[in-house]
Amino acid sequence: MEDRRDPSIELDSEYSCSSKVGCGSMHVMCQYPSPGPSENCRGYVEIPITEDDILMVIHYFNFRRNLVAGGKEYKLPSASDMMMVEWDERLAAFAQRWADQCIYDPYIFRDDTLLKSANDVCRDLPDFDIAQVSTRIHGFNFTGASVESTLHLLINMISSDLFNVTTHVVLSGYAPEEDYGAVALHSKAYLIGCGVASYLLDLNTDGHRMSVIYCNIGPLNGMFLLDRYYKHGEPCSDCPSGTSCHPNSYFQFLCQRDNSLDNPKEVMYSRKTHSSANDLWPSGYFLLELEVTLIYILMRYV
Repeated sequence: MEDRRDPSIELDSEYSCSSKVGCGSMHVMCQYPSPGPSENCRGYVEIPITEDDILMVIHYFNFRRNLVAGGKEYKLPSASDMMMVEWDERLAAFAQRWADQCIYDPYIFRDDTLLKSANDVCRDLPDFDIAQVSTRIHGFNFTGASVESTLHLLINMISSDLFNVTTHVVLSGYAPEEDYGAVALHSKAYLIGCGVASYLLDLNTDGHRMSVIYCNIGPLNGMFLLDRYYKHGEPCSDCPSGTSCHPNSYFQFLCQRDNSLDNPKEVMYSRKTHSSANDLWPSGYFLLELEVTLIYILMRYV
């Protein structure tokens, strides 16, 4: 697995920080060209993302998208063009570069009802836009939450937002970037990459630690303007060129790139995670799951 702090992982060669196309010098890799923790970081703890963590992320997004595409998600129409999500090291490198800056928004931080973290200014690629979802865990006298814990919290936040996504939102394409549920359902956004970091907050109090996770998702291309999140129709009936559905796939309603196959480990993870009664979780379940997860995190890490 590539090191997301490796300076050799950079932007596409056609991208230039001096370019007036896209975000130019405002790109996270241009604003912060040096890999690793910045001078802002106090008590920085590196939290590596393992292959199992990656499988957890990919599995969650594909599981939820497969439910929606197949018309099995309460109140949402089926999707004819929903693509299968894959991990992307470029997006992960961008997310890690931002996480390693140890920057937080004090206005967001003061409101404990907002678990989202401050996002970077821009992380787009030359040919498409990228959205960013994030969350944080903080507390006193703990060494830092695991990737699994922060991922579970982020997943629950997305699930809670999914509860509020309506047919009108899906078909009109109108929702703010802060609506994580809508981001997760954009049919063409099939790439994801995440970065994690843990550091001490400079609040004149030793031992107050923050763990953050950022996940970049794309391509989007006008997602928050007039673009529908996905096309309503028979599952797999309108897969993008170069993709198709596979009836024997664990995610049979998702359009897979023709040069990609189900990851055997992901299939095992999927079957282990969602067996028997858990296969079709009702959307409302995630509101309770969010509360339970928050309590669990507080008891374990704070």
